Amino acid sequence: MTDSHWASLAFAFGGSVAFGALKSSEDDFRVDEVLGFEPDGSGEHLCVQVWARGQNTAWLVRQLAQWANVPRSSVSFSGQKDRHAITTQWFSIHLPGRSDPEVALFQQEGWRILQAHRHSRKLRIGTHWGNQFEIVLRNLVWVGDACVDDLNARLQKIQSVGVPNYFGAQRFGKDEGNLARALQVVASGKLPRDRDERSWTLSALRSYLFNLWLSERVQLASWNQWVEGDLLQRAGRRGFFVADQLDHELNQRLQARELVPAGVLPGEEPLPFVGKALTFAEQAWAGQADALAFLRKQRLKQEVRSAVLFAENFEYHLEDTDLRLKFFLPRGSFATSVIREIIFDASISPHL
Repeated sequence: MTDSHWASLAFAFGGSVAFGALKSSEDDFRVDEVLGFEPDGSGEHLCVQVWARGQNTAWLVRQLAQWANVPRSSVSFSGQKDRHAITTQWFSIHLPGRSDPEVALFQQEGWRILQAHRHSRKLRIGTHWGNQFEIVLRNLVWVGDACVDDLNARLQKIQSVGVPNYFGAQRFGKDEGNLARALQVVASGKLPRDRDERSWTLSALRSYLFNLWLSERVQLASWNQWVEGDLLQRAGRRGFFVADQLDHELNQRLQARELVPAGVLPGEEPLPFVGKALTFAEQAWAGQADALAFLRKQRLKQEVRSAVLFAENFEYHLEDTDLRLKFFLPRGSFATSVIREIIFDASISPHL
């Protein structure tokens, strides 16, 4: 691991075209969680959509538990949100045999409930469809000989071919502390006893390994291209299949974004790549034998993740030295993976 894992990852288009400031204020980073379905109107769970400024998900869970007079374990959510932002997010509260708390009582300067509906199921991690972002990048200064034409070309490139689907800096904690602890755990061979800490440790380690694989593919200019023995995944789905050759139909589906190359978050199963794709994975994970063996020992189920991230409905507007962006990302992806291909920002690793 280098001094900064996130900074060491390969860029898809040759590096950022400008220096700039991300999250100059909370107003410059807005995230609306898109649930993808409507609560069904009945059941033991109360689904609430919460607007918040400057509050992270864990804080809101505590406030909702206090408001509803339930244990924190009775409050569930689908996705984590950053504190340095304006967000809307869905939560579910388990209230069997109880009436709904008074919505008006959950209202402070930094948070309030926008709507509340009963639902038959609790929200689980990854339930939501995705997130809608509105982001302002401030005080752009060109890198080297770059100019506004280069910025427009870069934005059009992102719009047309997407970006590498890296796990963002948020996944590794403030100053990548979660990742540092994960690598220490691998060296010691012992997981933390605390359940939440175990979860963060394993998540950071698997995300780190995925990013190493994807960075290798970016350097080989094959992150969004099929190679022999690759995993292919239907866009928006979790399953995959191995393609040892690319016929006309598969190529058409790749060009239409119906299929994307995919990598894995390692677990106990053997790696599913074959041929050249397996060789590339082994190159990316050279020197990571201890980490891979540690994950196999934990008997974690291998997961598949797309190598390509498409920013849907991508819009942009340059106002003097400020760049305004609007786009939608599917669940589990990171806006910083888009932003790093546009600007370099020294504070891009958020303080969670």
